[in-house]
Amino acid sequence: MQTRREQVRAYRFVTRRVVSALLSGEPETTDLPMRRLSIAIFGSAMLAIIVFAGIGAYALLKSGHGQPTDSALIIERETGARFVYLDDHLLYPVRNYTSARLLLGKPDPPVRTMSAASLRGVPRGRVLGIPDAPDSLPDRGALLGLPWSLCSAPRSRDETVPLSQLLVGPAPAGGTDLGNSALLTASGRSGGQQYLIWRARGGRLERMRLGREVAALLNLQGDPVVVGQATLEGIPAGPDLVRITLPKEGKPSGRSVAGIPANVGQVYQVDNQYYVMISAGPDSTGLVPIGDVTRRLLTGKGAEQPVVINGQDLAPVALGSHFEPDGYPETVPATYQATSRAPAICVAYGGADAINPQLSVRMYDTGYDQLPDQLKVAGDPGITQIERGVQSVDRVVVAGGRGALVRQLPTPGAIAAGTTVYLVTDEGRKFPVPDSPNVLGALGYPGVTPVPVAAALLDLIPSGPDLDPQAARGIGESPTPESVPVRPPAPTTSPPRPAAPPTTAPARSSPSVPASAH
Repeated sequence: MQTRREQVRAYRFVTRRVVSALLSGEPETTDLPMRRLSIAIFGSAMLAIIVFAGIGAYALLKSGHGQPTDSALIIERETGARFVYLDDHLLYPVRNYTSARLLLGKPDPPVRTMSAASLRGVPRGRVLGIPDAPDSLPDRGALLGLPWSLCSAPRSRDETVPLSQLLVGPAPAGGTDLGNSALLTASGRSGGQQYLIWRARGGRLERMRLGREVAALLNLQGDPVVVGQATLEGIPAGPDLVRITLPKEGKPSGRSVAGIPANVGQVYQVDNQYYVMISAGPDSTGLVPIGDVTRRLLTGKGAEQPVVINGQDLAPVALGSHFEPDGYPETVPATYQATSRAPAICVAYGGADAINPQLSVRMYDTGYDQLPDQLKVAGDPGITQIERGVQSVDRVVVAGGRGALVRQLPTPGAIAAGTTVYLVTDEGRKFPVPDSPNVLGALGYPGVTPVPVAAALLDLIPSGPDLDPQAARGIGESPTPESVPVRPPAPTTSPPRPAAPPTTAPARSSPSVPASAH
């Protein structure tokens, strides 16, 4: 008689043969088909447990638990408030992101997002940072170079009063190159001070202030194009085009030309060259060469017309001295004739140096609706500032998230090269930066060479505060409800607050700075 155990074993044997035959087609196999499935299920379950444990640990860390780490930027998750945790183990509220980078002194400081609960009870320091410093910085890959464009365009379709704009980055598309033509302009409004924008000498673009009635005396054609004053200020100044006053003009000179007594100021012509009689002393009375511009200004209104003589008549009375001011134009240019009611003008700066900048002028003369989008203003363009006697432009255009790191070129005639470095941000302001590799590195620009830009152009950009580590450490106020979220008082065992935070930014002396300093 079989025992029950033997019956169970026989049943399992038969069942295993049936399952093996069904799954593998081999009833005599010694492998258990379901064993592989069990092992796979067990392994998958263990792997899932490990993965979910890792995700949980990561979520736990990202949720803001734990303690702040030294020399790190801390962001409170619930409010977005910023702090820096320095080597003295104090948590300092910081005014803006730029100040935090200057305080930490690292190109890529660690950033931690922590919950308010995890920051509760951490000892606080005083508020640090530079008021009004930028709250975001362009990446080094987002920095723009030249050209920059200084433009003047109408404010709207119905308002022809010009708006001065500085475009940092690529120039507006389209337009007509001014070439060698001159542009007659009026400053700010119709009837304002007139200027002539022209390549008068050596291809150098200049603005020349015109004296009263000079445009008529030179027979300059067309109505002046109204241009914003700040735009004109950014163009290198040339000599003023005014009538030159001669000492003793109209009185006898004591010299004769071709046997005829000559008065001071009388103009003569030999072939295509003009001369004028001057009297500056016994040995300085005679004829000196002049250009067509000076000839027109001297003879334009009722004065005697040039007397034609030959070379033999000239030789006895010719002087070798130079009469006209340096850079004074010799010929009268052809002027650009505007066709629209209020054309726009852009002067592109392409580099070179302070003495010979690469400048080009383009006219946008097809009406407001056809202007490039960069020249059209949406909303309030801002407030014009006046710094060091120079009026800033009405609008500085920098693409969002971009900026420029520039070095001011020396002014013409300066002995030393310019050392002032500026960071121009998409706020439309320039911020002076100490010329130090450590400071540039702390802002995220290690090894970046600033782009040289003319001082006349930089003067047109409104200025912000200096981005100096000393200013970031030295300016501060006690935390207030407006500047930092209110927290319970620190434990009585907390270490005393130092008078100033530790120096983790580039090493410099730390003089005390009043709270009102900028």
